[in-house]
Amino acid sequence: MDAGASRAVDTNGSPVTPGRRLRRLPPSIRRLGDGVKGSGLAGGSRRALTQAVAWRGVICHSLTMAIRLDHTIVPSRDREAAAEFFAQIFGLDRTPGGYFAQVQVNESLTLDFDDRNPPRQSLHYAFHVSDTEFDEIWSRVKARGVAFGSGPHDPANGLTYTRRGGRGVYFADPDGHLLEIMTVPETGS
Repeated sequence: MDAGASRAVDTNGSPVTPGRRLRRLPPSIRRLGDGVKGSGLAGGSRRALTQAVAWRGVICHSLTMAIRLDHTIVPSRDREAAAEFFAQIFGLDRTPGGYFAQVQVNESLTLDFDDRNPPRQSLHYAFHVSDTEFDEIWSRVKARGVAFGSGPHDPANGLTYTRRGGRGVYFADPDGHLLEIMTVPETGS
């Protein structure tokens, strides 16, 4: 950091580090929003304050950090077989070696299949996919003869569902975990 650059600090005077969430913006930063006359910024909004911080040259990469799931352990009776089934159905690659049988789902999520504690109950894993991915995954499910269905309580009725303008289907993996693919996310916008 440049020796002459301003630093954002919290109400105790501690530096604000990237990803650290502030419950309340420090008074010095709150005042910045009020001092940006003629800039088109409303002094009271968080966005205006963030813009005011940038406008005043205060270096602060982020006041909040996005939380995302990095990995989860999927209990299985045979970790290699479970990971292979998932990777083949979803058209993904296995991550070689390691303590778990891993499948990289996307740039931020890995499923770690583990057979040291076999599953005691069925778990549910839902995946938002594109229309093209849905068609590809569903065709692989049908080609392998895996039962599928339109709901979590009837995952073998041979039907898909439509909800919120999208399609979805449920099917079970070899350990009985209920997998769901859907073209419109259940959460978010």
